[in-house]
Amino acid sequence: MAETDRKNELSPRMERAIAALLETNSLEDAAKAARISARTLRRWRKRDDFRARLREAQDELMMLAVARSHRIADDSVAALIAMRDDPKFPASARFNAARHLDARRWKADEHGNLRADVEGIKSCQQEHEESL
Repeated sequence: MAETDRKNELSPRMERAIAALLETNSLEDAAKAARISARTLRRWRKRDDFRARLREAQDELMMLAVARSHRIADDSVAALIAMRDDPKFPASARFNAARHLDARRWKADEHGNLRADVEGIKSCQQEHEESL
């Protein structure tokens, strides 16, 4: 490992503090879980390298949560499709399943349109900034 990489690494205590911040509800609880003082944790939170690593860890956690919710949503859609297509279910249940699937489709379309709009705005902003 290069010398600069070692300088950018956080200590095991700092990594433990980051993990504790992700798992607890308060700075004091995180400090206690990491076996450091709250004052030390407050001081570390002012460091750019610590904040960057905390942000990275939070992003990783969020990506895992999003991936899990997508898997759950896929399972839910499969269950709704099965219910909609199974004549053993009452007509009202099949109708409601179809309604939920349709609502999901509209939301997905809406999300795609919003995403395209945001990308368009970003592109216009970038062009504007480059023209200055």
